[in-house]
Amino acid sequence: MAELGSKTQTSAPSLIRNPSTRCQSKPARHVAFDVPSNVRSGLGDYEYGGKEERHHRPFCFVCATWGCILVSILILIVLIGGVSYFSFFQSSMPEVHVMKLSVSKLDVTNSKGQTQMDTYVTLRLDMKNMNEKLKLSYSGMNVEVSTSQKIMLGKSKIDNFVQKPQNTTELDIRLSVRKSEVDVDAVADLKTDLKNMQTVFDVVVNGNLCFFSDQFKLNTVPFLISCLEISKKMLIMEENLNVMLRSSPDER
Repeated sequence: MAELGSKTQTSAPSLIRNPSTRCQSKPARHVAFDVPSNVRSGLGDYEYGGKEERHHRPFCFVCATWGCILVSILILIVLIGGVSYFSFFQSSMPEVHVMKLSVSKLDVTNSKGQTQMDTYVTLRLDMKNMNEKLKLSYSGMNVEVSTSQKIMLGKSKIDNFVQKPQNTTELDIRLSVRKSEVDVDAVADLKTDLKNMQTVFDVVVNGNLCFFSDQFKLNTVPFLISCLEISKKMLIMEENLNVMLRSSPDER
């Protein structure tokens, strides 16, 4: 019995250790509770990142706005420059007067069932440089004379020349066509109109024009001069023909 009691006493301390062992597991529970704190930290990082994105959006919007404004300004500058450039050429083009136009030869032949026409035309043009400081250089010029019924009466080329400011150049041009196929009835009407001074002519001149001075030189631009529906009576009645044309840049 005494041994039994001693055994009981010796086993008592082991019973006391069990609660202490359970108490030591509490720190493990505390570590487990730290996991939600890590999750909250992640949410905080997400919220911070969202604030950064919201911060960049206004900056991108400002950049896009200024980009649109700059593009609009550039387009406006180009339009203003183009209008100014065209206005300059329009106001600086030479003034052209048709001084004389006569058909001195008109021969019609029939060959192999075809009607062919040979003509000889004399044309005088006065070309005036209206600029006060700019010189004009003409090159590659061609001239055509036809009737309002589109019968070609003559073609010719004009030699290159340079014109000083406020200067008038008189051009005597001889035009002709050879073996041009025409309609018999159209030629008959043309002869009648020439005899009765009822012919209506069209004069077209095209070529290249360059503006320059002692300080600078602009690029060569094509030009087209069209003088339409010139009456033969008008040519005879006026000593200085009052058919005047302001030429314009060729838009073809």
